[in-house]
Amino acid sequence: MTKPKSESTMSVFSYHLLKTTVAAATRTVLLPPKPQDVPGLVHAEFMSAMTLGAPVFSPSRILVNKLAVFAQWENENAIDEFLENHRIGRMLADGWQTRLFFLRQWGSISGFQIPDVNIDLEAPEEQA
Repeated sequence: MTKPKSESTMSVFSYHLLKTTVAAATRTVLLPPKPQDVPGLVHAEFMSAMTLGAPVFSPSRILVNKLAVFAQWENENAIDEFLENHRIGRMLADGWQTRLFFLRQWGSISGFQIPDVNIDLEAPEEQA
């Protein structure tokens, strides 16, 4: 798959998973970085990871020492700067991450700025 043509104007999404201490995970979920304090951050959701399929009322369902983050960035340079220079970013850099480009939207998501674009993965690539 190729990146969208207008990637310079499109935002980038990142997904992070990190195993850390209960104190660090709790502090990060309760006091996440704000977009006005992190250059290039559009929106982010910080949450505790969960065990899929676990009973709803089970102590094993919510993993308080595992952090999951989904964020929208202005560009990939903003992600790199955050991971290198921000206290929480350096912590997330020790975990797993992936970067994503927006393809299409189903439903609605509050807080994120969803690009007005749908990428057709089945269409043949245009000739230059």
